Amino acid sequence: MFRQAQIEIGIAHEKLLEAGITDTSFVYDEYGYIESEYDWSAYYTDRREKIRELQNIQEQRHLSGLEFRNLLDEWENEHLEDLVVDDITGRTEKVPSKKYYAKELPAWTSAQREYYDTMLKIKGRLSTLAGP
Repeated sequence: MFRQAQIEIGIAHEKLLEAGITDTSFVYDEYGYIESEYDWSAYYTDRREKIRELQNIQEQRHLSGLEFRNLLDEWENEHLEDLVVDDITGRTEKVPSKKYYAKELPAWTSAQREYYDTMLKIKGRLSTLAGP
């Protein structure tokens, strides 16, 4: 697995170099996170707002902890979707629904996009090996 990952990274990196791109920092946003097609910040803002809303309801109607959790789970099920992050095992992770939180990636060259896609694919595979 690790040898295959090295090969795939090497191929994608060579294509970057052939395109005259020597800096790979383009895959990170201004906060140092990997660029994403999902607006995580908006999702977490909305989630915090939902939690505050449920806390207010809990105080007024005396919701049990289980009722609170079920209502938050319902909201999360509507606002999250499964994304296959490991194409070998089929492992998925929850990501913000594109219905609510779609975000455009930067306008990259084909070499940059291929490098980005390769790195995400390898990240998913390695995360599977690392476990939860």
